[in-house]
Amino acid sequence: MISAQGELTLVQHTETRGAFPRSFALLGQGARSWLVAANQNSDTVAMWRRSEESGRLTEVGEPLKICEGCGPTFIGIAKPAPSLGNSTVVN
Repeated sequence: MISAQGELTLVQHTETRGAFPRSFALLGQGARSWLVAANQNSDTVAMWRRSEESGRLTEVGEPLKICEGCGPTFIGIAKPAPSLGNSTVVN
């Protein structure tokens, strides 16, 4: 969390629920805030919901297996095209 004085405060430690985390991204803001992590050696992407009040993370579902041997190494946010509407998580 960020204090009123602009200082960072440790809220929690959590596992990435996969092997060899390579990248993560914070998505959204406020009540619709998420953390997504790419786990290279387990070929998975895991997701957590972030509490607006406390900053704590809550696991969302099971890590998603992307493909066998593909090793996701980057999580990025793509700006939506006008006709698509929502942002997309891209590997």
